[in-house]
Amino acid sequence: MKWIDMQTHLQTHDVAIVVGPHRSGKTEFITQQYGDRQPSIDVYKASKAYSGGNPSITDEEWLEMTSRDCPFIAAIDVHTLKSEDLFQLIHLASETKKKLYLTCFDIEAIPFSQVMALICEKQLSLVKIEMLESGDVYAWSLVGNS
Repeated sequence: MKWIDMQTHLQTHDVAIVVGPHRSGKTEFITQQYGDRQPSIDVYKASKAYSGGNPSITDEEWLEMTSRDCPFIAAIDVHTLKSEDLFQLIHLASETKKKLYLTCFDIEAIPFSQVMALICEKQLSLVKIEMLESGDVYAWSLVGNS
């Protein structure tokens, strides 16, 4: 299966973690979800993190995410975020009733057990969509909507 075959999982879960190697099409898959809207990635801090800068989400960025008229929040390369910001993204998605689409290169690069606990606490559903070494893409419903 390909990324596009996973689109229904994005629509049926509150939170999606899209996992795959660098340059595997994760970001393009997320931007396709904007449809006719102008794509606007809410959080992308990789360049700051890799260059030694501060990858924290700013107050202005939090405000933009809250007020933007879009049914989801998109955060790319969440393994470069501070854990507190990742947790706050989950809180924000829950409060605003927006879906949350996250990408990372490896699920072990984020505090996954804490992410799962917070998603359970907020009574959200979670799907992990992953590209395997074979190039095939699969989805696992991890919390709710099984």
